[in-house]
Amino acid sequence: EKLIEYGKTDIRIQYNTNFSELRYKDKHVFDYWQHFKNVSVGASLDASGARAELMRKGTDWRQTVRNRELMIEQVPHVDFYVSSTVSSMNVLHVLDFHKEWTELGLIKAKDWSVNICQSPDWYRADIFPDWFKAGFIKPAYENHIEWLEPQDQLGRATQGYKALNTFINQDEESPEALAEFFKMNDAVDKIRNERFEDVFPEYKELRNYAV
Repeated sequence: EKLIEYGKTDIRIQYNTNFSELRYKDKHVFDYWQHFKNVSVGASLDASGARAELMRKGTDWRQTVRNRELMIEQVPHVDFYVSSTVSSMNVLHVLDFHKEWTELGLIKAKDWSVNICQSPDWYRADIFPDWFKAGFIKPAYENHIEWLEPQDQLGRATQGYKALNTFINQDEESPEALAEFFKMNDAVDKIRNERFEDVFPEYKELRNYAV
């Protein structure tokens, strides 16, 4: 409000947000963005649908999608990209999420930034058995990069996925961390009365390989 009041609307405004709420009392952020030509929004979104609602408890995914749709309709000049943190929880699903939003027209394929989760150990994307990495993760990333690269003129998203794929496959499997991964998920599931593998069924067989 002060920037608008003083006519300082020629500056660049950059946000990092979970993109869940665009209103504050009777104010809507779009009413402000319409005054600025250079606004960039990085949305911290790691998954879609039920997976998003499990990973970030309290997320209303339908509202998140609707927020993006309204943004395209009302403030199309605002730059938007997804800043996704990839961990052991969403290492495979993040690829589907990226394609999904691209195909829905909510982003362009290039408008994606990959952040690699480094800690705690049980949330690192490199903890999985070698057979799971070689048979599932590596080919999935190679196929995704092949789809993405021709659409990614800046190379930001492509390089992010390439770095992540290297990170995942350069280290040996960590059965201890994988066991801790399931232990921590089980503890949260008990509190919330839900089950991680019901929402992420791609992990069901991995429990047998945890120490």
